[in-house]
Amino acid sequence: MKITALTDTDGRVAARAAAVASIGAATIHLAVTPGHWREWLPSGLFFASVAVFQLLWAFLAWTRPPTALLATGIGVSTGLAALWVFSRTAGAPFGPNAGQTEAVKAAGICALLLECYIIMGAA
Repeated sequence: MKITALTDTDGRVAARAAAVASIGAATIHLAVTPGHWREWLPSGLFFASVAVFQLLWAFLAWTRPPTALLATGIGVSTGLAALWVFSRTAGAPFGPNAGQTEAVKAAGICALLLECYIIMGAA
């Protein structure tokens, strides 16, 4: 089997698929923002900010994105995935529920998987 490098077209398709995944993750983050907002304002602001970032990143990644933009998407998505795992295993790192583990729910798993695809598609 011969392994070859991705062509520009392959890379563009992967980046666009990552952009679609980012829109999906942003949609989930927007959907859960009100609940987090009611629980603790900074948490709501965090989720809203993440959603805005993911929507903006998706828009920019849809066009021919520079390497720095793709790297930013990889870094932010990796951080969000790590924070999700940490908050489910060791507990929230700060806030009124610091140290209490959060429940694993379908929306969180979906957002996590979409963020993993952002990492793969942007790589």
